[in-house]
Parts: sequence; C-alpha cells; structure tokens
Amino acid sequence: MKRKHGSFKVSDLRVVSSPEPHATPLRMSERVRLNSGGPVGLIVDLKPDDHVVVAWPPQDDGVAVEDTLPSACVRRVEVVR
Repeated sequence: MKRKHGSFKVSDLRVVSSPEPHATPLRMSERVRLNSGGPVGLIVDLKPDDHVVVAWPPQDDGVAVEDTLPSACVRRVEVVR
C-alpha cells in the first residue's frame, strides 16, 4: 500500500476514543496499525503520557518513517505468516 506523503502532520491527530479499561497496555516490538488504517508498524519506544513511537518499513522511496503518537491512536494487530 502506497502512503500519501504530506497529507497530515502527527501533531494534527486527535484522540477520538479511549482504549477499553481492561485492555492490555501496548509493549515494545508489538505490531500496530493506525485506527484509521494503513500499513502495519512496529512499536520501537514507549514515551511518557501514554505515547508510543511507531516505525513503518521503507516504502517505494526507500525512506522509513517513525512517529510519536498517543497510544489510543493505534491498535495491536496479529501478523499472519
């Protein structure tokens, strides 16, 4: 899936829902996807205030992307092999 570059800034994201209270907190090295969809990323760091750093693999241009996001903006996914 090809991503659009420059379509939004991470600082423009807003939390529109909260995780369920019994949900297991996200951890390092878990696979996640934005709640709005898109490619699968990998959590590479945990930040204060319930934020995560997510890295996505290089796309067609060969550039990998990392972003710091509120953890409520992503959901855990299972990768089927």
